[in-house]
Amino acid sequence: MFHRALLKSYIIAAIIIVLCLLPGQTFPKVEQPIIGLDKLVHILMYVPLAWTMVFGFKLQKRHPKLTEKAFLYTFVIASAYGAFIELLQFALTPDRAAELWDFVADVAGVLLGLLTYKIGEKLILFWNKIFKKS
Repeated sequence: MFHRALLKSYIIAAIIIVLCLLPGQTFPKVEQPIIGLDKLVHILMYVPLAWTMVFGFKLQKRHPKLTEKAFLYTFVIASAYGAFIELLQFALTPDRAAELWDFVADVAGVLLGLLTYKIGEKLILFWNKIFKKS
């Protein structure tokens, strides 16, 4: 059940690593670079990773500590994954480089994912409370 609970996280992590390790010429060239677009993409890749990790950690029953501290473990693991991918880009891709600001954007995506997960969780509880009284 542990790995089944995290299956969506594994799929998203695989998509992220493939996209980040593709050669730079794979992506279309933009005549006038859009400042910050690259960082926005990094943020948006890590939001669903954080969502699915928290959900998976809370869903699994094998490791109670993961369930209790799902947000902390998600932050640490997803952020470390972002750093790992930056190191892989440095070591394995000739036309791409590891960038500190990409890693910062990855961590920002994880934090945004955790924040929106928590807000969504509270909204669901709120709506369930309202509709149970009706």
